[in-house]
Amino acid sequence: MPSVIVHNAVTGERVEVSTGGGGLVRVSDVGGLVVTTDGMKFTGAVTVTDVAGDALINMTGGAGTVTSVGLSSGGTIAITGSPVTTSGTMTANLANTAVTPGSYTNADLTVDSTGRLTAASNGSGGVAVPNINRAINGSLACWQRAVAGATNQRIATGFYTADMWGGYRGAAGTTLGQSCGRYAITDADRALYAADLPAYAMVWSREAANTSVDEMRQEYAHPTIESSPFVSRPTVWSIIAWRAGGYTGGVLTVELFRGAGTNQRLYNFSTLTLLASTTLTPTTSPQRVSVTATVPAGVTQLGLRLRWTPVGTAPAADALYVTALQIESGTTPTPYEWRSYWSEFAACQPFYQKSYDAEVTPGTSTGAGLCACGVAGTGSVNGNGGIKFPVKMRSVATPTLWDMQGTLNRFSYYSGGTLTHNTGSLVQTTNGQDCVTFNTGSSLVVTPLVHFAIDAGF
Repeated sequence: MPSVIVHNAVTGERVEVSTGGGGLVRVSDVGGLVVTTDGMKFTGAVTVTDVAGDALINMTGGAGTVTSVGLSSGGTIAITGSPVTTSGTMTANLANTAVTPGSYTNADLTVDSTGRLTAASNGSGGVAVPNINRAINGSLACWQRAVAGATNQRIATGFYTADMWGGYRGAAGTTLGQSCGRYAITDADRALYAADLPAYAMVWSREAANTSVDEMRQEYAHPTIESSPFVSRPTVWSIIAWRAGGYTGGVLTVELFRGAGTNQRLYNFSTLTLLASTTLTPTTSPQRVSVTATVPAGVTQLGLRLRWTPVGTAPAADALYVTALQIESGTTPTPYEWRSYWSEFAACQPFYQKSYDAEVTPGTSTGAGLCACGVAGTGSVNGNGGIKFPVKMRSVATPTLWDMQGTLNRFSYYSGGTLTHNTGSLVQTTNGQDCVTFNTGSSLVVTPLVHFAIDAGF
């Protein structure tokens, strides 16, 4: 079969089409020419000329109506060269935004309706993961040595305020009208602070009408076993503080100290050395303040001191509120790690525990928590007693013992349905980290009932 040459009269393109061994060429002059060969199809207005035995087919397409092509944009794409009429090039480019190319940390992003980033910045968009908070009673929740029922405890004797915390004025051990107590943080307080606050704070006051302007001090001493992991590493200590309406002091000074002794109160640290300090001007809204330092080799103790100096005669509410001590690795404080009351309470018990309820002062007359202990006397031989502590103490310490009515070194007992107090004379025989044993000083055939408190603090 001869081949078919198809000629497009518009473009001048010539295509030779072979019909193959069994192909078919069909010419129709009705409405134009259709040439079919092996599945190929050509349409259009044609003229046919016999050229040396071949069919020369001239094809001309029908007249169209489009005279130019162009692109339009909604604003996010920049277009040039549009429209094209006879010939030309159109270019489409995505318009630039104000975002600076690069990498962002914890990015804050703005996205428009077409899905494009229109703003980006480093910072608050991400959520930092808290480090482990190493503070013990950093939430100021536990006050086992507190005055029964009091919300503002005078530091009249001793040192401790909240568990693990102690206070004094001027020289170490001096009180001079300083009071501390556990304060329940209110919804109004929380509304003034953007992040989480624990359930409690310390209210730290100069007593009303007090005229002393000696410096007010609160200290927290970290146990040696918990301080050693920070050696040769950076550590950051942070608190949250705000002032009461009558506060007369100026700045609150926050100081991080180191020492070389073992489990001492901060003011007694061996080789007491300041590592870092900062100040905070308290307002009525809670604020967070932090100190950061790299702990040198050889350090065995770390501690925090807070201090402020009052002015004039103390009005009512000459006080600061302090809470949320956080001790962590690194140089920047992470969000406060909130802990439950019971977690804080359990962490405090190796340093101090008692048979009384958590908020009851040792020596109070109460039956709640009485320990039934010991071996009864025989009638002629004194009995012996023993108490197993609920939690093992951090070190051996000597407990204090009372009967149910709060009489020192006596016991109570039931006999014949009658409760009797102020009996015997308790003499301790052995002390351990987890128990105490004693002689009852009485040969009565009864079971002694005893209260205890044991202090293994610094």
